[in-house]
Amino acid sequence: AMTALLRRVTSFAVLLVVLQAQPLPGGGGGGGGGGGGGWGGDDSSWDDSSSPSCPSNCRSCTIDWECDVCNSGYTLTYLKQCARCADFCTRCDIRGAGLCDTCDSRYGLVYGSWICRACPANCQNCSEHGRDWSCDTCDDGYMLRSGECDACAAGCRKCTSTDVSGCVQCFTFYQMQADNSCAYRWKLVL
Repeated sequence: AMTALLRRVTSFAVLLVVLQAQPLPGGGGGGGGGGGGGWGGDDSSWDDSSSPSCPSNCRSCTIDWECDVCNSGYTLTYLKQCARCADFCTRCDIRGAGLCDTCDSRYGLVYGSWICRACPANCQNCSEHGRDWSCDTCDDGYMLRSGECDACAAGCRKCTSTDVSGCVQCFTFYQMQADNSCAYRWKLVL
């Protein structure tokens, strides 16, 4: 019983803090007899049949001002609020606010400081290896070689070498030739 009471008091305190920073329904106006703010003058403005009011950056909540699931890039605090992860971070549920567990695409996690750093050019995913950054996945038109992304020949989407004859798949409007090169072949289809 004491735990339930303590939870209600904590929830009420959080609600009061949040409500102080929120505009109230029925309020507004200001000068010239526009009314002062508040709940509209009677208790009929309070509608507890509507969906709960969620804190900012909250994807879903079942109780007013208590978040159940935060938006991407935010983590749930012990007060059921959403705190921001590090920049370019998708998830930080393990490390906590201001840090990162999983970085956005084209960013890699810096181990120890748990922040995200931009991958090298033409690299979709990268990782830290000691003091060096290594690409794990390259963009189309590039091949992975020794942790870096090297350009394939013109018109080539996937290649095994950067030579003209190293192509294994061509981009749209290009056609694979007998020597494994890609030739531009655009035809108007009516």
